Amino acid sequence: MQFMTQRWEDLIFLHWDWPIDEIKKSLPSDLELDLHDDKGWISVAAFRLANLRISPCRFIRWKDFYEINLRTYVKDRNGKSGVWFYSLDSSDLTATLGARMLYGLPYKKAKIMRAENKDGVEYTSARAALFGGANAKIQRPRIDPLQVEADDQITRFLLERYCFWSKAGWARHSKPSFVEHRPYKGKILNECKYTGELFKSQGFCEPTRGPVISHFDSGFDVSATAPPWLSGITGQANQRLVV
Repeated sequence: MQFMTQRWEDLIFLHWDWPIDEIKKSLPSDLELDLHDDKGWISVAAFRLANLRISPCRFIRWKDFYEINLRTYVKDRNGKSGVWFYSLDSSDLTATLGARMLYGLPYKKAKIMRAENKDGVEYTSARAALFGGANAKIQRPRIDPLQVEADDQITRFLLERYCFWSKAGWARHSKPSFVEHRPYKGKILNECKYTGELFKSQGFCEPTRGPVISHFDSGFDVSATAPPWLSGITGQANQRLVV
């Protein structure tokens, strides 16, 4: 049985190439930086999370909420690639506390608003002071429905990630969890903008230039495995759902 299902909608990704040494210093010792074109990458993602259901209490209906996260791209010592999250800001307090408890992910409560006008979409976020405080604004232009989906190497490297690692405070090692969904239908966007304090809150300098590349996907259904510690208790095999 799927442990968790949800839907991700109106996904925006802004990507920057970043000094390799700076990213390496920020990673757990059991993970390696995954490079594309001999470069490290850090991304900001914003989206709406809908239809969240968690087993065995799938009858509980969660409110939809917004998320903004800061991530980089890693692989383990066996070469399995995935994502390392520096921060995940959520507009839902219960989801924030639940994800921190279940997966050990660095979720933080924030007030996140989404606004749409004739020019495009804007996400604004203000992280609660209890979680360290940090503001962010992400803007994208309107989407051309006739635009062709991208299928180049950099797009696949940045988007097609079906594993994420986390490390709870008491854990000795980082542990993987896995998601399953259809392949991204990413469209490359121009004129996406970010301002804020997400990078600064994680010890990086804020970008002084726009993203190298940005992507949009309208959304898709997602399923996720149980956190590794719970898989061990229940006997569920916590392995990748799609090879």
